Amino acid sequence: MFCVRQVDIARKLRISQQAVAFALSDRPAFQKKLHPETRRRILSAVRRMGYVPNSSARSLKLGKTHTVIMATREAFHHPYVHELVEELQIALAAQGYQMMLESLQRVADEAAVYRSFVPGRCDAVVMLQLPASARGPLVKVQRRGLPVIAIEPGPVPGFTCIDYDRAEAVRMGVAHLLGQGHRRVALVFDALRGVRRQQRLRGYRAALKQFKIEFDEALLFPQPVEADAGELWRQMAVLQPRPTAVFCYNDEVAARFLAALRKARVRVPADVALVAQGNSRLTALVEVPLTAVDTNHRGIAQAVVDALLARFKNGQAPPRQIQVKPFLVERASSGTRGDR
Repeated sequence: MFCVRQVDIARKLRISQQAVAFALSDRPAFQKKLHPETRRRILSAVRRMGYVPNSSARSLKLGKTHTVIMATREAFHHPYVHELVEELQIALAAQGYQMMLESLQRVADEAAVYRSFVPGRCDAVVMLQLPASARGPLVKVQRRGLPVIAIEPGPVPGFTCIDYDRAEAVRMGVAHLLGQGHRRVALVFDALRGVRRQQRLRGYRAALKQFKIEFDEALLFPQPVEADAGELWRQMAVLQPRPTAVFCYNDEVAARFLAALRKARVRVPADVALVAQGNSRLTALVEVPLTAVDTNHRGIAQAVVDALLARFKNGQAPPRQIQVKPFLVERASSGTRGDR
């Protein structure tokens, strides 16, 4: 397939290639070097001959690739991950940037991947969760002139960290259940200790305080995503009195737990009301549609893009911590006050 070049346009019009470059430049100072009629003739020939700018050459000239790398160790099959990736791709495309995915799962030499993040390959890096081992290498990436934005609860010194407000997500979901009249609300939360677990516990306590309910450690249930949901319910069912409502920190955990309740002939929401966190597509598709706190993937993606654009404009802008507000989506699983 023949590709029209600037030199072909110049030969066709019997003018210099420099004149064609001036006509196609987006800089007014270059455009003014040409007579208006000459520029009109060049642009007419460009349209007629089907000239398309060479994006690679333009990137080299401008020092920009209009590419952002998103890197993560997370598995893409998790709804939180793939829905966030989708929203970020859409938000970047709206600003004229393409997104390149870099999966760090089962990578033998992770440090080599970070060394490949250089100007000329990308304009910035977005890191979905920022492990401690990555922080040193990514500081070096920033020293090369590439902004690094972390989707991470943070704060992490030296990095702009963006995420949804986990404490508020739990407070909102548990407060919704308490507002329905429940007084024994169990919290299913992260099995691994860390900042995410601390934030969720803070939100849980805030909801109890809001409704003047005494904290009961027996209602806390650490649970890995893929653990046995049937065993989780058996642990709850032996409590006296047992919980009448449950908040699950993850859509997948909530869907597994809902299936376990149905298998145990426990009615949802009549016997146990249920709220999930995430609001992925999964929550509306299960047998009893799940009330969910939406973690606002679209808001996170837009905040990331806004932070990148700000860094492109001012490379000396200080790192920030940004928390995006979640929101509640009510469905059948949490019932109504009349169900209590």
